[in-house]
Amino acid sequence: MITTDNDPGQRRRVRIVSFLRGETGLLAFLTVTGLVYNVGMTAGPYFEGQLAGCLADILDGAREAADMLRLAGLYVAVVFVVQGSRAGKRFFVRRFANRVNRRMRAALYHALVHQEATRVQAEGTGALMTKAVTDVDLCTEGIRKFTTELFDTGVVMVAYLGMLVWYDARLALVSCAFLPLAYVWAARWKRRVAKAGSAARESEGALAAATMDRIGNEELYRVNGVEARRNKLYETELAAYERASIRSGVLENAMLPLYRIVSLAGVVPIFWIGGGYVLAGRWDIAAFTAFFSCFLRFAVKSSHAAKLFNAVQKAQVSWQRIRPLLADAQDEDVRQTASQPVHIEARNLSIERGGKTLLANVSFSLTPGELFAVTGPVACGKSSLGEALAGEFAYGDSVTADGRELSAMMAGERRGLVTMLHHAPELVHATLAENVALGKDVDVDAYLRLAELAPDIGSGALAPDTEVFADGRPLSGGQQARLAFARTLAHAGAVVVLDDPFASVDAETERRMFANLRAWQGKRIVVLLSSRLWMFPYCDRVLYLADGTGVCGTHEELLAACAGYCGLYGAQAKGAERHAGIVLS
Repeated sequence: MITTDNDPGQRRRVRIVSFLRGETGLLAFLTVTGLVYNVGMTAGPYFEGQLAGCLADILDGAREAADMLRLAGLYVAVVFVVQGSRAGKRFFVRRFANRVNRRMRAALYHALVHQEATRVQAEGTGALMTKAVTDVDLCTEGIRKFTTELFDTGVVMVAYLGMLVWYDARLALVSCAFLPLAYVWAARWKRRVAKAGSAARESEGALAAATMDRIGNEELYRVNGVEARRNKLYETELAAYERASIRSGVLENAMLPLYRIVSLAGVVPIFWIGGGYVLAGRWDIAAFTAFFSCFLRFAVKSSHAAKLFNAVQKAQVSWQRIRPLLADAQDEDVRQTASQPVHIEARNLSIERGGKTLLANVSFSLTPGELFAVTGPVACGKSSLGEALAGEFAYGDSVTADGRELSAMMAGERRGLVTMLHHAPELVHATLAENVALGKDVDVDAYLRLAELAPDIGSGALAPDTEVFADGRPLSGGQQARLAFARTLAHAGAVVVLDDPFASVDAETERRMFANLRAWQGKRIVVLLSSRLWMFPYCDRVLYLADGTGVCGTHEELLAACAGYCGLYGAQAKGAERHAGIVLS
């Protein structure tokens, strides 16, 4: 069974309500202003009916123009109160949505910067960035719309419906009978809207990835004369995004006029039955006008509710895309360097890559203070083994630390336990010292000495405040490797995995760095993945990987019992002799 910390069963269940907590004050103001505004909306149809009736009375000589002015003045005052509440409601709902957006962005940032390298490679940087930016915005926009329409559609529709029933319950029931059809129609289109929205998000992620690839590899494509081909591929991605985006937009927005037509079909019975009420003297002009105006508003709001279903569905698509990342963020403990020594036990460890078994039935144990070397032919799986220990690659069967399965640990806890230095140096655009400290209070000079960078600083070739770019400039390859080595030791946990850390340095520097590593190690377990075997006699034990399995023992035991290791070491015998004078302390 392949286990991975990305298994959803190992995550806490993250709910969207967790991002809404702490906003009770804003929601209280939003509720008060929303109720005042939306209940006050019924004043519009009422006063329109009263004004129409007053005008008819003035024409009949029953009332005077002063009555119209007083009624209009009262209407204006009511409108002022209602629109003031509307402004307050909009302010509070926007602020509420912005705070939720900020919380989600912060959680996603925390999750993205702690993503496993293999997951980033598998999913793609463009897709992850689309989730982090577009999907968060769409999700919070859905929350904002839902919160807004809860009042602007839900509350006001109840108020309008109550007003219609108050005037005439039978006519209200008949005229509103068409409205459920718009909801049924919206529900039938929900799956299509969701599918189109998901396709648009996926296409947007692919386009973002293509853009980043085109920018990042511009020089490579230009030198090799494939710019035209890459441009054509980019145009293909752009066209696919355009089609997906148009389809999503059409399905989401073009249905609104159709919803509205269905909703407004109720005006026919209003003219038929309501007109009969006026002719029969049951209603006056004021009552008919108020009922008709109220229904028009009710029907328009009803069509908005149908559109809201699509907007919420679109937000749900985005929520499902970002939910796994938010779950990662929720499970991500603050990284704490594990200082307590641990015992590591691997039983029948297996690793698969690309659908093929890379390693199978590999077993070994590691004790505190042990320097454990791993080697083998090219592509034997030693780097994958290191990544599995560091939690960056899924593995089969069991690897435990003091009896606890590594894959069952939370990501932050495991990262605090196991620190890995990859073969390719990973640097950030910052000073030399900042690349070591990474914002942590550490003795930078001490780690620069351990990495043998102190002589470069002493000679004036480098300085702690030397600006270093992400691509390593202006450092040489060896300096980049040593800087990454210094940073790894500065943030080391109880287990340190080093993947060919000395490959880019000269023999004398390599000898001193290895001696420094041995002196620094203490009770930490150091797993040294390397094809340079001169130092293996000075390691506590060696794991030789070949043909999908491994043989473990001391250097002397493997020389005597493992022909593959003996041949590999013999081929480097001259290098071993050259380093025979090593001094370890």
